Amino acid sequence: MGLNLFFVVTLLILFSQLQASTVPNVTEPLLTNRFTGKWKLGSLARHKLLKSENGIFTLISQPYSFEGLSYNLEGRSSIFDGSFLMTEILPYDFHGLYNETTNEITGLMIPEIYVLKKNGRRHFNDTQYEKLLIELDKTPKVSSFYKLCYFNVNFKVEINSTDSDPNLPNSDIIMSGSINSPNCNIKMDIEQLVPYKEPKIRKQEIFYVFLIVLSSAAQINGVIKQMKFTNTQARAIKVSIMTIGIQCLVDGYIFCIHLTIGMQYETYVKIFAIIAFFNFMLFSIFELRYLLFIWKSNSPENFSTTEGSRREISKLYFRFYFAMLFGFFFIYNFPSLFQLFLLALYLFWVPQIVLNAKLDSKKTIHNQFLFGMTIARLAMPLYFLFYSGNIFHAQPQPKFGIILMLMVSLQVFIICLQNKFGSRFFIPQFFLPKKYDYSHPINDRDPESDNTCVICMFEIDVENQEYMITPCNHLFHKNCLNHWLEIKLVCPTCRTVIPPP
Repeated sequence: MGLNLFFVVTLLILFSQLQASTVPNVTEPLLTNRFTGKWKLGSLARHKLLKSENGIFTLISQPYSFEGLSYNLEGRSSIFDGSFLMTEILPYDFHGLYNETTNEITGLMIPEIYVLKKNGRRHFNDTQYEKLLIELDKTPKVSSFYKLCYFNVNFKVEINSTDSDPNLPNSDIIMSGSINSPNCNIKMDIEQLVPYKEPKIRKQEIFYVFLIVLSSAAQINGVIKQMKFTNTQARAIKVSIMTIGIQCLVDGYIFCIHLTIGMQYETYVKIFAIIAFFNFMLFSIFELRYLLFIWKSNSPENFSTTEGSRREISKLYFRFYFAMLFGFFFIYNFPSLFQLFLLALYLFWVPQIVLNAKLDSKKTIHNQFLFGMTIARLAMPLYFLFYSGNIFHAQPQPKFGIILMLMVSLQVFIICLQNKFGSRFFIPQFFLPKKYDYSHPINDRDPESDNTCVICMFEIDVENQEYMITPCNHLFHKNCLNHWLEIKLVCPTCRTVIPPP
């Protein structure tokens, strides 16, 4: 009840934030605003970071000071690919003047990383800039565009307003011109550089946010159900640590993606921060905690001391975050294999199928966890693969979406068949692993041995074969030992670790 109320309150807060995001800010002077426009490469020079000739040029200037007929402009500018093909945003320091008489902006753009490295602060005087330009001219390398290319900026300003005052928020201002890099031989023509207007939150964004938040809520609820269903060691060891680990990785990737997009694009900072919060809570609080419980259940002897517990916890977290970093490294270097990488991640039920067959166990996964997690995890990829009006305008790929959906559905179907017909129904007898028989004959047992079950303290009727004998040769009632082994996989008499029945 409390968790459901938390989700309702969070959704209400989310809706209020979405409504607040649609209110534009019109109090800022236009020349200190953010300007966006298209750029085109004007020379034959190309760079690997500039993968498209249509993109966005952004200028963010600090409040300017008036000096005669000119305004002193200092701030930041960025070049990035508007078609989302570029892997980096190129930040620059901007230093220039706006001449009110000629309506022209002239200035310099110098790589921010170089300025900070050389000077330790963002802005400095013209003499220091001239010295820096001399140093940059000595090392012209197009391959080092990010660190070495600087640009001369020349813009023509057109103000369409009754008062022609750039300070008025209702002024319509359009800039055009070019930026040239003398040391890298690159020229970019800027077309229609206009004040950036915060776009209104569309219905697509609202639908996407609610889809991800509701799917995250369903996954959290499913994990809680599964944790309660397997709250003993004997049940927890029947859950595949690989299955839960892969699902945790998926949520970790989703968290990082939404957080990164929210930080890069101001439009999505509020809504994506809420999505990232839910994903973070899902994988870091619930799934990693459950993962640790399964890890501990598989090797309880390693958690017997404080030092051993710390070592095992460190080992688990190291493997998890190493796997996450490896995934990012793989996608960054082999983006063409993203679909293959996604298919591999969505084989998360396969380790559970294998473990069920190995241990000859069934009904180890709660139905709400099985179906809820499957549907919720398919929601996000299917949204982009089938819906043409998705939030990022990604090209739908229905064929790949069908393959992904069928692949995950097949895994769920096999687990359902294992629950009904036995976990080894599809494996030939020849390939089945050997399993200890708790009901084997007790011919080798000493006839004078005590046949009292130490669990219920009643005598065992050996002739009716209602008994189970452990590998350590201790005898118990069948029902008594089965109930015992649901809690602990140790012999009730000698405390020796024994296999599941």
